[in-house]
Amino acid sequence: MRDLVVYGASGFGQQVMFWIEDANLADRRFEILGFVDDDATSHGEQRTDHPVLGGRDWLVRRAEAGSLDVALGLAGPAVKERLVEELPKRGLVFPTIVHPSAVVSRHAVLGRGSLVGPANVVSVNVRLDEFATVNTACTLGHDARVGRYATLLPGVNVSGHVILGDRVNVGTGAAIVQGVEIGAGATVGAGATVVGDLPSGCVAVGTPARPREALP
Repeated sequence: MRDLVVYGASGFGQQVMFWIEDANLADRRFEILGFVDDDATSHGEQRTDHPVLGGRDWLVRRAEAGSLDVALGLAGPAVKERLVEELPKRGLVFPTIVHPSAVVSRHAVLGRGSLVGPANVVSVNVRLDEFATVNTACTLGHDARVGRYATLLPGVNVSGHVILGDRVNVGTGAAIVQGVEIGAGATVGAGATVVGDLPSGCVAVGTPARPREALP
């Protein structure tokens, strides 16, 4: 078994911890050490029965002492990307985590550090690039691609041949129709229905979803 921590001890991080606990019951891969969090006031606390061990300095020291698995308990695409870029390049391993209730085709490809939560369906020839997060009860149709650091919040429906660029953030309950491409860094609002391509960096809301503003 490999030692593992969840980076981020807030609500979403605790949720990721629950996914890992359930995955570990089905296939014991990890010795779960606890959480790491940048909020110093949380250090020493217990969150869902696991200690908050320290912050980034703790993680760096631990990586120097020996290999450690890290799961990102952070949902924001930009936050995930920045954190990974700042962490040590040696000593840390980012495993793929799949909740045992998820249905994942053997023909899907799940990248380094990707997370697939409960009750998701990941169909044939789907590709999740590294550090993509699929939260809860989402569907990903055949040949869909989810870019690096992208996040799908609960209840998102992605149809076949959809391409989501790097750092795309899709809100709860959104639906994306067949063959749509969403550019890097775009945000799709909760409940939106995407029926056409969306440009990089936009915020799109409504049914049909239309770009509202450009992100800086």
